[in-house]
Amino acid sequence: MIPDISLRNVRWSPLRLGAAGASVMVAVTCLLAFGHWAGETVSAADALSTVSSSLAAACCLYAATRTSGRSRWCWSMFGSTMVMWTVGDLLWFVDGFFGSFGPVIAVANILYLLGLVPVVAGLLLFPVGTWERGAGLRLVLDTLVLGSALLLTSHLLVLREVVDRVGESWDAFLYAVYPVTDILLAGLAVLLVLRSVGKPRRDLVLLGLAFTTWTAADNGYALFSARGEDYTQTAVVVAYVAAPMFLGLAALSASAASTHVSTLQRNATGTLAALLPDATALCAGALCVALGLDGHRDWALALLALVLTAVRQVVLTSDNHGLRQSLETKVTDRTEELRRLAERHERILESMGEGIFGIDGRGHISFVNPAAARLLDWEPAELLGRSACATLCVQDHDECPLDMVTKLGDIVTQSETVYARRGGDSLPVEITAAPMQGRDARQGAVVVFRDITERLVVDLMKQEFVSAVSHELRTPLTAIRGSLELLADGAAGELPEAAHEIVAMAERGSQRLTRLVNDIIDIERLEAGSFSVRPKPQPIEPLVQSTVRSLLALAEQGHVRLLVGEAHGHALCDADRVVQALVNLVGNALKFTAPGGAVRINAAPENHEIVFSVRDEGRGIPPEELDSIFERFHQVSSADAREKGGTGLGLTITKSIVERHGGRIWVDSEIGIGSTFWFTLPLAPDTIPAPARAQREPSALSRPGPVVTVRC
Repeated sequence: MIPDISLRNVRWSPLRLGAAGASVMVAVTCLLAFGHWAGETVSAADALSTVSSSLAAACCLYAATRTSGRSRWCWSMFGSTMVMWTVGDLLWFVDGFFGSFGPVIAVANILYLLGLVPVVAGLLLFPVGTWERGAGLRLVLDTLVLGSALLLTSHLLVLREVVDRVGESWDAFLYAVYPVTDILLAGLAVLLVLRSVGKPRRDLVLLGLAFTTWTAADNGYALFSARGEDYTQTAVVVAYVAAPMFLGLAALSASAASTHVSTLQRNATGTLAALLPDATALCAGALCVALGLDGHRDWALALLALVLTAVRQVVLTSDNHGLRQSLETKVTDRTEELRRLAERHERILESMGEGIFGIDGRGHISFVNPAAARLLDWEPAELLGRSACATLCVQDHDECPLDMVTKLGDIVTQSETVYARRGGDSLPVEITAAPMQGRDARQGAVVVFRDITERLVVDLMKQEFVSAVSHELRTPLTAIRGSLELLADGAAGELPEAAHEIVAMAERGSQRLTRLVNDIIDIERLEAGSFSVRPKPQPIEPLVQSTVRSLLALAEQGHVRLLVGEAHGHALCDADRVVQALVNLVGNALKFTAPGGAVRINAAPENHEIVFSVRDEGRGIPPEELDSIFERFHQVSSADAREKGGTGLGLTITKSIVERHGGRIWVDSEIGIGSTFWFTLPLAPDTIPAPARAQREPSALSRPGPVVTVRC
């Protein structure tokens, strides 16, 4: 498909229209100036200049209506200047078309001179944004040096010949005043562009081009007029048409832009831009040497440029000296601040009781605090530069936590290991290590370690206590529970009615205490690693059946239906421990399900594992409690322990059992609807999962055998 590139599809904004019109104007001027019919129409140059000036005036006045604040005032000044210059061009055209016509040229010259006032004021007050401190003085000095150097250059190349030919007359003044003004305005516009932060502003760039073009045009006009030659067939006439066009495009660009928020810097951006005034002055000096100085005007202009350059250098030197002193003061203050900060950090490291040392990218110790050296029986300076793994680690290098941190970039937290002390003794420690990140890559690690010898002794004492509890506490608890059951059964004679309630309360308390002791023993065994888990391939269905049969009495007591859906597949697990986990989950579900509700159990293979689910119809678990539901002694409500008789350890034990099998456990819950506990076990190897069966509501009629339903 060929795209439609006709002019109808082009968005002709004022700026684009202005650029197109300017291009046409300049092209026509070039044809009239350099074409084969050049010179046939004497007033063509003046006519084109008049049209160009009038268009520029219209654009400036349009920009004044589209902008606000100081920008509107400046464009109004530019517009008034172009109106006066348009009238002056029109008078020149009338004089050239009709011949000498009284004082027309004198009036035109007066209008040209009067037009310089608003254009100079407009550019001096042109809004450029925020000024840095000292930027105004720097800009004035640079403008004076650049302008004097350019003025000297213009005088040596053009104006000196003009004055010599014309003499000191009114015409000589007119020939000189325009180039001088243009030079100052062009230099100011260029310096504003060079000192603005960010992307160069298009309106400032076009203003600089406009006044630079006028400078070339006025110098050429003065030279050709002094020589008595016709300038209409030269590039001068093209410059007189192009310069107003640049000003008009600057006005259209300013009207199209939203805001001009910028910053005017003290220094120009870039080395070449910063050296522009000095480079221009140097070129002007070279021209003085090459062409020579003749007369008081030459020497006066050269002396003026030299003095302004010297003054600028003195001011810049003084300013830079103050700036350097300020920077030196800041560097000194910053150095002192860093020194105090380093001392503070050193004192913190020295005062810490925990050992801290750093490792560089090669695995060598780069710093160590006194506590670490004391714990390892070394002097701090003796450890620096040594290989951390070779000096401290006792276990194999492949299992070293330090190697994991430095090579792999892993974060190690609360990892227990053994360090070697200087004399060869072993020091059990718990370490926390994290990699240090540099600008480009890892540059080592920081390791914090603490001596856990006393903690290991306490853990051993705790294990011995748990062992004593398992043997010494459970025996009397069993005797107490049996005695209470005998009393309740009337073995010691019939008890009064009030005594029955007391004995029943004591029996429930002894049962709860027995469960609590058993759960605590199981937790400690799990943490100590003595909780035996012997996984082997086991069918799932008998495990679920065993769980259901052991909880039938509890389900009947609570008038809750116990439903089994799917239960098939083989898991690699310890049957007794899995039944213990299921009993904990199903027992909780039965306790928290209201009478008339149901608890559903499902277990089926899924993605190389067996997924179990236990769903109740209880009150649900609040979202903020889901993350802590598996913690020790955690109860959703403080009244649950009294009303439901739970110990708060069942879910903790279940989680430990599942994780010891390599599985996962989690819970989904909705307030007022119920909760579903999920856990997974690894699928037994060399077994093929049974085909997935259609999900349906389980019932005693739809599934024989393992489905058990207790109805109230």
